[in-house]
Amino acid sequence: MRSFSVRGACLLIALLLVACSGNPVKPGQARYYVVHIPAADGTLLAATVYQPALAPGASAPLIIHTHAFAGWRMTSPSGFYSRVMISGRAALAAWKAGYWVVSYDQRGWGESHGKVMLMDPRYEVSDVSSVIDWSLAHLPAVQGGKAHPRIGMIGESYGGAVQLLAAAQDPRITAIVPIATWYDLSQDLAPAGVVKTTWLSVLGVSGELMSHGDAGILLHPPYVDLLSGHLNAHARDLLYEHSPAYACQHGHPPQADALLIQGLRDSLFPLDDAIANRDCILAAHHDARLLAIQGGHMLFWPIQVHAGLPLFHTDRHVDCGQPAATMTQTILAWWDLKLRGRTNAPAVPAFCVNISHDHGLTLTGLPNNAAPTPLPAGSLRPLFSGTFDGWSEPLLRFGDHLLPSAAPLSAASGGFGRALFLPLPAETGNGDFFAAPRLDIDVTAQHAVFNTHLFVAVGLRRAGQRSYRALSDQWAPLPGIGHWQIQLPMVAAALRRGDQLGLVVRGFSGQYLGNGSWSPTTIDVRATLALPKPFPRS
Repeated sequence: MRSFSVRGACLLIALLLVACSGNPVKPGQARYYVVHIPAADGTLLAATVYQPALAPGASAPLIIHTHAFAGWRMTSPSGFYSRVMISGRAALAAWKAGYWVVSYDQRGWGESHGKVMLMDPRYEVSDVSSVIDWSLAHLPAVQGGKAHPRIGMIGESYGGAVQLLAAAQDPRITAIVPIATWYDLSQDLAPAGVVKTTWLSVLGVSGELMSHGDAGILLHPPYVDLLSGHLNAHARDLLYEHSPAYACQHGHPPQADALLIQGLRDSLFPLDDAIANRDCILAAHHDARLLAIQGGHMLFWPIQVHAGLPLFHTDRHVDCGQPAATMTQTILAWWDLKLRGRTNAPAVPAFCVNISHDHGLTLTGLPNNAAPTPLPAGSLRPLFSGTFDGWSEPLLRFGDHLLPSAAPLSAASGGFGRALFLPLPAETGNGDFFAAPRLDIDVTAQHAVFNTHLFVAVGLRRAGQRSYRALSDQWAPLPGIGHWQIQLPMVAAALRRGDQLGLVVRGFSGQYLGNGSWSPTTIDVRATLALPKPFPRS
């Protein structure tokens, strides 16, 4: 009887292993199949395994693909992620180039069980290690084996943050590709404590629709409060603790080499996040390279003018010298270098900035700002200021050009519905402009005010035109009346002779709907702006 029980138990275990691992693996045959991977807490994670074509006795590195917030895994070679999203296209290219690829639904999304815990180290981050454990136990011929596996990762946004956090916990991860992700989520969702209510609305609706009707921690009171435009201390602390910033600042930086890809026009996670993540990884003595592209998280028209997919778009090419490479080729070259040791792979630059969609710069670091330049003093009435400018600018834009505005901006005042533009005293001249601007600004009121949130941006007025545009669509909030010294988001532009840079100030921003100023009182502004000189164009 005991013998029968032991045999029965062994048979049951064997059947369970087959059930968990999907179809039996056929070495040497390129194929894909679905599995369900148990997480540490028992939650089942749905995954698609892409098995490469391998010669007898050969092995291959493993790539783990993770998806964006409210997204799902790469379900097949012809699915949405495989055809449209850069992370899926790169993972598919890696599979065809002979890599193992495991793409999985993070908990609470797609076909995976569980609730969304918003990148909690105990759940979403720990799940990466569970996927690695399962892969090394069930996939034959992973290069390096269990002792020294060669493992890479890729994913955008939500799927980018999980890589940085997992690489801080699991040393088996070798080479990551975080795309358009955050450094400190509390600062990205509410810079200076002013909530990006438009993005929060988009994320809240998509989260509820795509998470089986149960968005988990997103429905807890601290996070629901964000939808009303208020960042409470509890939510701020939780968001920070679920960020690479917390890991970096508490002695647990990522222990993997990283190719960071971030968008200049990303209005949710600006390029500054990638710079901070890069600095953290370099300080831990790992390789960190950065591709600054034009795309990223971009709000719907007319708040932002799109050049591709709605809400999220990435450039298809990296222009860092000749010849230009596709983004997929660059990512694959990174993995070939780091996971296969192919030193003859195409070069991956240390720091590349796509100034436009067809022109880029290779840099060694951030350009140094010149001495702060005083701007002409000005005044505005914050109530709805920028409403007409902010919503009409995209309507007036044709390509990279602006048609003349019906109401020219003045350095003297920003009237009802109009923003204030404070120009630099000198024209810029030709050149490639890339900057991390520093602003020193005094905001004073002639009378008592209330709810005076102002929004500032580096503005560009093209030669011969009266309208302006905010460079790289980057607006930064000012909490209200007072003296502020702030680092503005990084911006870039291809400048032409006669163009004029300056500071735009307004009381309304489409990126912060509901958090604009309601004060009709006149506000006086005095400011200095520190910018670098443009790079001469050859």
